Amino acid sequence: MQERHAKELLDYQKILLAKQQQRTKFSTELLNLRKIQEHLAKAKDYTEAQKIKTKADALEAVETKRGLKRRQKEITQQEIKFQNSKNQEMAALQKRVESGRKELNKKRQNELERYVLSTLCLDFSFIRCYN
Repeated sequence: MQERHAKELLDYQKILLAKQQQRTKFSTELLNLRKIQEHLAKAKDYTEAQKIKTKADALEAVETKRGLKRRQKEITQQEIKFQNSKNQEMAALQKRVESGRKELNKKRQNELERYVLSTLCLDFSFIRCYN
């Protein structure tokens, strides 16, 4: 069961990593800066376009870093949630096995008591017959 859970966790982590590699959604401010940069470059105002590009690159780096941090946090939370669900599944199975074991032991004890009582009754009846 633990091997199966470990395999499922690896598969789940692969899915989460695939999701992590999706592109970051950039802010409208960054997108506007990129448009302004394009228009300035088309207008051949390269010095101003370079200033806007530098500003946009810095903002993009910050947003990308923030997005990666947020996604990593989400992945960690999802992994914890996944592991908790598997732990609960394992605990429920162990509880079921334990209750089955108790039930079996109780049955065996009852059968043993019946056997002992029947043996005693036979012994007493045997004694009565010969006395």
